[in-house]
This record gives sequence, C-alpha cells and structure tokens, in this order.
Amino acid sequence: MPKRERVNIFTTLTHDFDNGTQFYAEAGAYYAQTNRLMEHPTVLSTARFIIPKENYWNPFGATTLADGLINPNRLSGLDIPDEGVDIFMYRYRAVDAGRRASTVKNKSYRLLAGFNGTSGDWDYDSAILYSKASSDDLTEGGVSSTLFQKALSLNTPDAYNPFNGTGGSTSVDLTPNPQNVIASIQGDVRKYGETTLALVDYKMSNSSIYALPSGDVGFAAGVEARRETFLDDRGPRLDGTMPFIDSVSGAFSQSDALGNSPTNDSNGSRNVYSAFAELLLPVISQDMNIPLINSVNVQLATRYENFSDVGNIIKPRIAVAWGVTEDLNIRSSFSSGFRAPNLIQLNDTGLSRINTVIDYNRCQALVAKGELTNENECQRGSMERFSAGNEELKSEYTDNLTVGVTYLPSFAPGLVLTVDYWEVKQINLIGLFGNTNYSQLDRFLRNEGSSSENIIREAVTDEDIALYAGSGQEAVGRIRTINDAYSNLNKRTVSGVDLSAHYNFDTDDLGSFSVKFDSARLQKFEQEAGSDGQRLIDNGIAVTGLGDLREQNGKPDWRHSARFLWTKGNWGAGLFGRYVGAFNDTSARMTVDGETVYWRVKSHLEVNGTLDYQFRKGVLDDARVRLGVKNIFDKLPPLSDDGFGYATKLHSLQGRYVYLDLRYDF
Repeated sequence: MPKRERVNIFTTLTHDFDNGTQFYAEAGAYYAQTNRLMEHPTVLSTARFIIPKENYWNPFGATTLADGLINPNRLSGLDIPDEGVDIFMYRYRAVDAGRRASTVKNKSYRLLAGFNGTSGDWDYDSAILYSKASSDDLTEGGVSSTLFQKALSLNTPDAYNPFNGTGGSTSVDLTPNPQNVIASIQGDVRKYGETTLALVDYKMSNSSIYALPSGDVGFAAGVEARRETFLDDRGPRLDGTMPFIDSVSGAFSQSDALGNSPTNDSNGSRNVYSAFAELLLPVISQDMNIPLINSVNVQLATRYENFSDVGNIIKPRIAVAWGVTEDLNIRSSFSSGFRAPNLIQLNDTGLSRINTVIDYNRCQALVAKGELTNENECQRGSMERFSAGNEELKSEYTDNLTVGVTYLPSFAPGLVLTVDYWEVKQINLIGLFGNTNYSQLDRFLRNEGSSSENIIREAVTDEDIALYAGSGQEAVGRIRTINDAYSNLNKRTVSGVDLSAHYNFDTDDLGSFSVKFDSARLQKFEQEAGSDGQRLIDNGIAVTGLGDLREQNGKPDWRHSARFLWTKGNWGAGLFGRYVGAFNDTSARMTVDGETVYWRVKSHLEVNGTLDYQFRKGVLDDARVRLGVKNIFDKLPPLSDDGFGYATKLHSLQGRYVYLDLRYDF
C-alpha cells in the first residue's frame, strides 16, 4: 500500500461594518505526499532493443572477443557466422533493477475575499477568487532506454546481461546484474501539472421588484469573469528533449524512459465572461382559495457565456412548482445547458499510449482463408494509440427535464418523502472514437477501395503477403498507430428515478433521531452513433460504446444510501450505508456457444459508523471528539477487469479503518 501524508488548513474571516456591509474571506491550503514502490514496466511492444553480436553475454555473439580471446559465452554447435548475430529483444522487464520509487507531491491553495450587504431593497454580493493546484510526480530508479542500449552494446563483462535468468524464482531476480551495471542504466522521470483559476463576480437580488395579487415578484442577476489555465510539463525523457536513438539500428523514439509512452508538453488558457438573470413569478397563492391549488410559482432564467476559444452561447431555464395542498407539492423544470470542451481537449499536443486491438482487416483475411472459423477467434495485437486535442471542437449541448413530487404529511411532522424523474439528452458528446471502432472502420473502407487516414500501418512484409494470399484482399502491414483525436461524436439519452425518505423525530427519554434513505434507479443510458459509427452500424458492423449501456462498466441499475443519526445530550452516533448494484464488465468477456458472456461485477455494500462526544462548557466548549470506523465489516471490493482489480470510480480498496477526530471551533 502507498504511504500517504496529508495536511489541510482552512480558515474563514468575517467582519460586519456599521452600515450593514459584511466583509468575508476564506483561505485554504492542501499538501499531500504519496510514496510507493513500483515494479519496472516491460519494454513497450512497439519498441525493441537490439542485443548486438558484440555484447559480452550474447550466446550468439562472435567466436572471439575484441581482445582476441575466445568468447566463453557463445554457444557451441551454432550454424551462424563466426562474427555472430544480433538478437532482437521484445517486452523485456528489467526485474533486477529493483523497484522504482515514486514520490507524488500535490499542492493546492484557494483565496477568496468579498463583500455582501443591502442597498435599498437590493441585496448584493461580490467576490474575487484565486486558486492554484499542482502535482509534481518524480519516479526514481527508472531505466533509461539510451543507457540500457549502451549497456547492451558493451563487449566487456560490465555489459548488461539479459541471459542470466532469475535463479528459479517467479517473483524476484535471484541472479541479478551487478549493482554497478544496474546504476549505469538508471534515469529518473518527472511529470509536473498545474491548473489555475482566477474569478471575479457580482450578484444582486430583490425579493420584491413588483407586487402581484398572488405575491411579490423576485429578481436576481449577476455577472462573472474568470480565467482558466493549465500546464502539463513532462520531463526531458518523455517530451522529446532527451529522445532514444538506437545506437545500433538508428531507430528513434520520443520517450527515453523504458516502458513509458512519450507524452508532449501541453498548456492552454482562456477567458470566460458570463451573465445570468432569474425571475420568480407567484402565479397563484393560497389566499386565492382555488381548489386543489395551494400555490403556483414559476421561475424563468437564462445564462449567457462567452469563451475566448469556443465562442458564446445563451441557454434558458423554466421551472414550475405547484402546491396541491400544504402537504403535497408537484414540481417540474426544463432547461437547456452546455459544456464547453475543457482546455486539455482543446490544447493537448499529443499523448501516446500502448494498447491492443484486433486488426479486423487481417482478421477478415484469416477467416476468408479458413484459418479461423469466425472473427471471435481473432487475436489482439499491440499498437500505439495517439490522442490529441482538437481546436475545432464544439460545445456539448443538453436538454434537461425533471418532474418531482414532495410530500410532507401533516400527521407525521419531520417526515419528508420525495420522488423525482429526470431525463438528460446530450448532443455533440466529446470523446475518442476508440481503437476497435477505427479498426472496424478501416476494414470497411478498405473493402470499398479506400482506407482510414487515422490508421498508420507498418510497411508490407513477406509475412503479410503470405497471410493475405488467397483471401481476395490486398496485402497491408500491421497496425502501428491509431490517431484518435478528441471529436464531437455521439448523442446520449440518460434517465432515471430518485427516491428519498427523510424522518427527524425527538423522544422524551431516548434523544433525537434522524433517518434518511435515498435510492437511485437508472432507467436508460442509451448512446447513439455519430456519422462514422452510424456508417458501420448501417452495414451490420458492431460498434463499441453504443446502444443500451445500462448495467455496463460502472453503470448499475440501482444505488442506495442510508443514514441513521442519534443525539442525546453531549453524545451522538451515526451509521451510514452505501450500496452499489451489480453490472457487467465488457472488457472481460468470453464466447460460450457462440454468444458473448461478460464478467459480472457483483453488488457491494459498505457500512461506516461514528460515535461523538460534544463538549458544552469549560475551555473545550464547542470541541468535538469523534471515533469512527470505515468499512466496519472489512469487505473487499468486487473483482473487475480494471488496472487495480476493482472499479476505482465506484468502490474503494480500503479495508476496515478506525480513526479519531478532534474538532475545535474558535
């Protein structure tokens, strides 16, 4: 488990002036340092190392060494030239280099200052905010590709020896290279990221700008200006400042960090100016004595935003609240919204990662020749995925609809019951088309006589010519790179129902209680294809990430949460539960009787508890001591096909955790 240290400081200040104006300020700072040890990665599958015939330990090397002595490491009886042969090495892991030490330092601070008050019938609030967050990631003990190739090229005993085995161990290297050889191949890797936000705003409101028979009309408006920046600065072994140029073959790679994909430095900034206005209209009041209408209130609102990089937009909102009785309220709202592409999606200069994909063009050839029964038998191959920002991106647009009911029964004071239906429709969703979809698209286009410009292939080899012979297809090389830039892709419709029950009540002898239960039901999560995706679907080709995505990849049908609180005098206690339903993990699948079966990630329940004591007098007045237990039943998260073996966005790997918390307000 990583070692983590955290410090969080937050303070507030208020000052009331004689004229009713209040000055307020907040300041917060956060620091965290995480240390962990990591295994060395393998050589990326798109890269390879050459063990030259001059390498002292090469068993296929020259019969004699540079000094004229007999090569003691050359195998006997080889049918190769006396000068030896080079060896290509793929997917090698330098286990004997030991584990890499990673130190990640996260820092952030936030400063806020403003004034609020009243001027005539108007309330106002204006503030200025600045925040900054940074992450400094240093990995020590990594392997430099340049230094590694240099050590492989030595013709003396201090050359790196990849042929020394592990000594029979399956977990550690019991026959490592000498430490001086290990030290000669190591190089540190650093990554630094930073974001800033500067904001100033002014808001004003008046609860009664005009009097109607049904009540007073309220109005609110405001303006805001903000500046956003981001910086992604990769170290010289990743951003191309210190590239790897193979001294034997001359091959070039931007990344010199063995097992690390190259990543370009990126930065971006923008200015955003916005304004909003809201109007609250009381249409019907209780005094009008209209049957089945206790009240009707309407809210009209609009928001305008101008982005320096993606243009401007204006969107409306309307909401209606109908009080049927004093106990029963029905509400509904409709709004149009938008989400501008973030700075990374617009400005990222490029990110390379090694992935795997089925080359459906080759797969089709193998099936056509009868070497495979169907495409389910096709194997995935390694390739490089290159993703980058796109300055031509458009904003995502949404339509939001909600309908809800609130019931506060007069016969049970403290009880609140709510039911809400919601639906969100989105267009111009920003994302990546995906390796599999591009491979399918390239196959489809090649069948029509063209190809995808986003797939870059290796040069055609004799092996490729033999593979495609007799398939009726033109021979092409293996997929080397898929360029998958951010783009506006699909349409999405998501809907669900939220249920809530909240009950507060007091007793004479047992104290006060608060019970709350929330439940969320995902009814629809449908994603429609964009132009390229729809083209494939129209021709009977399956496209990943489309259709009904409920109960897939972290989208369970049900989620529940419950809370039970008790207080009596100085004492208090709480019990909290969170339930996440089951779902399918589509990245882990197998074919059974011709049908695809996905791994089922099981449902999960986690329970936490607290016990409090609140001091009421003396020097510790208002101080609170809390004893808490997280994950009371010490339950592990359900298994899924994620990098850490569980769905990190839904579950936690933290076992039972007991903590003591002291809070003192002054």
